[in-house]
Amino acid sequence: MANSGKGNLWSPWYDINDDKAKDASPHIPGIYVVRTDFEVNRLRGSSKVVTIGSAGPNLWQRLRQQRFHRTARNRYLNRAEKWLLHAGHHLQFCYLPTDTMERARHLEAVELIRYEYEHWELPPGNGNLPLSKITNHIQTSHSERAAQEVIKNLLRQHRSPDEIATLLNMPREIIYSLIVYWG
Repeated sequence: MANSGKGNLWSPWYDINDDKAKDASPHIPGIYVVRTDFEVNRLRGSSKVVTIGSAGPNLWQRLRQQRFHRTARNRYLNRAEKWLLHAGHHLQFCYLPTDTMERARHLEAVELIRYEYEHWELPPGNGNLPLSKITNHIQTSHSERAAQEVIKNLLRQHRSPDEIATLLNMPREIIYSLIVYWG
C-alpha cells in the first residue's frame, strides 16, 4: 500500500483539507487510499486505512471535486469517513496514478484483496470487493476454457493460489487441484 516499499510511485500523504495537494493531483486515472489518525481495530490486527478506491476518468476530479470538496463531503464520503470527521479525527489521502481506468480498477481490487488477506475484513469505508473484469468475464462466458486461461495467466503473473481464489471468489481447493492437474 502507500509508501510500503513498492517504490516512490505513491504520492505523499496529504490532509483532506489541503487544497493545493488536491489541485495538484493528476488528471488521469488512479487509485487512492484514505487513512485516519489512529489505528482502527480489525478482525486481525489494526490499521489506519479507512478506504481504498479507484478514480476515473481522473484523480483530480475524484479528489478535488467529489470526495474532498467542502460542499460535496456530505454526499460523497462514506459512513466511516463521515463518522471519523464528526468525531474530530483527521483524514489523509494519497494516490497512485495509472495509465488506464482498467488498470486503476485492477490495482484497487489487488489492494483490497491484500488488505482483506491481512486483516480478515475490508477497510471500514469499503463495503465489498469490486467485481473484477476477470470474474465478470468468467461469469458471462460460462466457459470452462476461459476460466482455465484466466487462472493460468494469473499464475504466470506469479499470483499465489490463495490470491487467485480470493480474486475469482472461488474455493482455494479448486485452484490448488487445478495446479496439480495441470502439472
